[in-house]
Amino acid sequence: MLHRFQSATIKTRLMMFSGMAVVLMLVLVGSNRLASQRIDQAYQEMETANAEIDTANQAIDQANELKEQVSEAMMHVMDLRLTEKTFLQFHDTEVRMQFGADATSVTGELEAIGRQDILGHFASYRGEFDQYGGVHGAHEELKGAMSLPIDMSMMSINSVMDDLEGEQAVLQLEGEDLGPVELELLNVLRDCKIFFLEIQSLQQQYLATGDTDYIDQYRELAEGDGLVAIDALVEFSAGLENSDYMAKAESVESSLGQFMGYIDQSLAYGDQELELRRQLNQTGHAIITAAESALAEADASVTSEHAAAEAAKTIALAAKDAANSARDAANRMALIIVAVGIAIFLVVSWWIVRSVNSSLNNVIAGLSQCSSDVSGSARQVSEASNGLAREASQQAATVEETASSLEEMASVTKQNADLATEANKLMEEAKSIVDQANGSMHQLTESIAAIDKASNETSQIIKTIDEIAFQTNLLALNAAVEAARAGDAGKGFAVVAEEVRNLATRSSDEASNTGVLISRTLERVKEGASQVSQANDAFTQVTENAARVSEMMEQIARASQQQAQGVDQLNSAVGMMDQSIQTTAANAEESAGASHELTSQADNMNHYVGDLVALAVGGAGRVEPPASAPSAAAQVAATTANAEPVPQPAPVSAAPSAAYEDVIPLEDDEMLEV
Repeated sequence: MLHRFQSATIKTRLMMFSGMAVVLMLVLVGSNRLASQRIDQAYQEMETANAEIDTANQAIDQANELKEQVSEAMMHVMDLRLTEKTFLQFHDTEVRMQFGADATSVTGELEAIGRQDILGHFASYRGEFDQYGGVHGAHEELKGAMSLPIDMSMMSINSVMDDLEGEQAVLQLEGEDLGPVELELLNVLRDCKIFFLEIQSLQQQYLATGDTDYIDQYRELAEGDGLVAIDALVEFSAGLENSDYMAKAESVESSLGQFMGYIDQSLAYGDQELELRRQLNQTGHAIITAAESALAEADASVTSEHAAAEAAKTIALAAKDAANSARDAANRMALIIVAVGIAIFLVVSWWIVRSVNSSLNNVIAGLSQCSSDVSGSARQVSEASNGLAREASQQAATVEETASSLEEMASVTKQNADLATEANKLMEEAKSIVDQANGSMHQLTESIAAIDKASNETSQIIKTIDEIAFQTNLLALNAAVEAARAGDAGKGFAVVAEEVRNLATRSSDEASNTGVLISRTLERVKEGASQVSQANDAFTQVTENAARVSEMMEQIARASQQQAQGVDQLNSAVGMMDQSIQTTAANAEESAGASHELTSQADNMNHYVGDLVALAVGGAGRVEPPASAPSAAAQVAATTANAEPVPQPAPVSAAPSAAYEDVIPLEDDEMLEV
């Protein structure tokens, strides 16, 4: 009856324990469910706030990207303005083509930005630049045509002057002269020639400077003395009734009007260019203003989105705090429930412990056997780890020596590569100097050739002077003959003819002497030209040799650089190998230490198993630990002395010294009830 009462008592307590555990589990589940709902609601609020933050960040990124695009495009626009100013200053065709290519690229960037105001101003700016280029080209063509009327007028005036002066020379030889009208016409022609020379000088100054003050001087001169001279030219040409002279005078008069028309047209082109320059500046400022407006809008968008992100972040932090509060409450409730369960478990577990004594006996036997096996395995692992550590240390020392040798080789190779590079630079400088000397020799050769040509021309002039002197001598001789025929009336003329003949003879002698000197000079110039040509050939050959030597030095420098890179790569590989072996050695030493620690832990396990046996049998007996491997200090000392660890005897399982007994004896029916 006592056994049944005890059995019933244990059963009742177990049922009570189970019922209380179920109630506690239900309470725990309910509280966890409520906490989970609050946490889910807080997480939903956090997700909504995070979505708003992501939206704001995307808007901020888009605004920042727009700012970067606008800033980059404006940098290119400023570069384009610089190109525009360069063209306006030098009017280079290549600069204009570069402007067109850059403008096309900037147009693509502005189209990608999508700002129609900036794109519209830029299109106007590009059109104004193209219009300016067209106006400037037409103005340049007009400037080229402005000199044609003056040249035609000068040709007509020179033609009439040559005719009149030739006729005057013939008449003066005969003791006569031109008529009054012809003399006046000749003077008028000279005045017209002076007028057109002044006009031509003013034109050159206007074309060179673009100063409109020269235009006022044109008009004042053309409407004053120039007009009077041309009217006189037409009047005297008509008075001679020479159709050729009249036609040329009329062409001179019409060319003056044509020239003044060109002047008016040039002024109109100049005004158009100034207006287009002003429009280019205004449109450029408009582009910059529109870009600044876009940047200000982007900054405002970034500011507003930052504010929205901060507000959403505040909401997210509040939701996070709420979730943490709910989680803390749930944790506190769980801790209370767990504490109550532990208290109940401690009360009831005392009655249950007696039913597990037999199971503990089996566990103790198994743990004893396992601890013995772990001890033997730990000893084997320790021996293998010690051997691996010794081998890894030897390999690390060998690789370290190899790395040191490779580092010295890399240093020498790098020094050779640097010296080869420096030699290559010196050869390039020498090549540049030789090229300059070669260019100077070419210029000297051209100068000698020009001197030779000028000497030949001078020789031709001296020859012409000699021929003129010869003809003058003949004329003087003929004049002397005619004077002799004229008798007393021609004596004075004979004296003049004799003086002219003496002068012609002296001119011929001087021309001959000058010709001899020039001939000697020509011979010396030809000798100098030959020597300069030989020196030029020598410099050309030196330039070619220097170029070949420079190419060879460049190849040597390139090969040295490649060799240095190869040695550096090899040195890096050996360094990595050295690090790997050092790591392996360290890991081997750590493994040896771990195996020693494992052996020690196996010994401790044997002691703990003995304590468990003593606890289970009530101090009736203790399991002796198996023979363990030598201690960690002994293994390290053996490894340092390069000695094998001392073999230990095989572990022996220690049987319990006494039979295991139940601490609280139970009958078979009581065990069955449990």
